[in-house]
Amino acid sequence: MVDYIDMKVKADVKNALEGTSVMDTLTNEFLQVTLNEAYTLQMRTLPSENGDTLFCLSKTLRGPLAESEVSIYNQDWQRIKTLSFNAQELITKPDTMSKAAFDDLRPLFEVSLVEAQLSIDQPTLTISVSPINLSKDETEKVKPLLSSRTLLWNGKEF
Repeated sequence: MVDYIDMKVKADVKNALEGTSVMDTLTNEFLQVTLNEAYTLQMRTLPSENGDTLFCLSKTLRGPLAESEVSIYNQDWQRIKTLSFNAQELITKPDTMSKAAFDDLRPLFEVSLVEAQLSIDQPTLTISVSPINLSKDETEKVKPLLSSRTLLWNGKEF
């Protein structure tokens, strides 16, 4: 795939599951590969406090909704930490919504998925939450609460 990128042609190959894997983006700091229609891998280098380079790896599975697993590795590919996100902490009450209406909608986020996207050009991670198993009416009601947050890497955490 890297050779294809160097030749400025589409970097896609047939995979073992009879699908196509595509290297979407490759820079000195960022990589994105779509392994198949349901699985995307992103990797970004991050500076650490002590000057070493760390690697952030985001694996996203897509069904009807997306869910990501994000881990930080050292240069020896030893996992330093796996990030976890609390959906309840990611939702915020819009100014136009009453506290009572917001409190009524909060339980709909008890079972939620979190999607994470690394930035191609900055050491940031954008996360968004999606509640699952909602009716069409509930989905419409929670839309004002669905927003993304961008977290900046400070040398040791987002």
